[in-house]
Amino acid sequence: SFLAPAFATGLLPVITNATSYSFIISIFLFTSILSLCLILGDTKEKNNKKYKEQNSRDGIIYILFIALWILICDHEKWMFMAALPPVIVIGYEAIHKEEYDGLTFTKQVVCLFLSAFIGIQALHFLDNLVLAVLIDMFAVSLVLRIFKCRLPPAYAMAILPMVLYNASYSYFYFQVLLMSVIIFGAIYLYKSPVFRRNIKIFSR
Repeated sequence: SFLAPAFATGLLPVITNATSYSFIISIFLFTSILSLCLILGDTKEKNNKKYKEQNSRDGIIYILFIALWILICDHEKWMFMAALPPVIVIGYEAIHKEEYDGLTFTKQVVCLFLSAFIGIQALHFLDNLVLAVLIDMFAVSLVLRIFKCRLPPAYAMAILPMVLYNASYSYFYFQVLLMSVIIFGAIYLYKSPVFRRNIKIFSR
């Protein structure tokens, strides 16, 4: 099963400080409801993106890179941006793509940055969380439509500040920007033809 969000879900209780079993129950129930709606609606996901068959080497390299990133963040006292789930999910999907070009890299970084900015502003200026979520969903949809980018984790990024206990109003979106540039940038370099050619030469 290629389910990228599962890779980040295990980190979510850590960054949200969730210690109750209600977290697990809510994940199970909400996922079941969404799945049931898709089944009853006979909705088939049309994915035109070409993914490789899951390559164990790429997956291991990505996990090692994320582990290294977390260790660096821990050493530098940057744990507030060590494991943002939407970034990790997008990175996990990108590492398994056949190609990851500069345009995709740029769009994903910009859309995540804007989604984080929208989310933190809505949380700061609106007292009603329901209203904030509705505005987040609408605004992120508009951003994705403008940039012609299919990026579901951007919606999660917009509402992430609501569940983080240490989200900074002044710096959260810059933290997202920095982590996105580093993680996606590393994947872009790894997927670049020049890097691939050098790896093949070295392997010989």
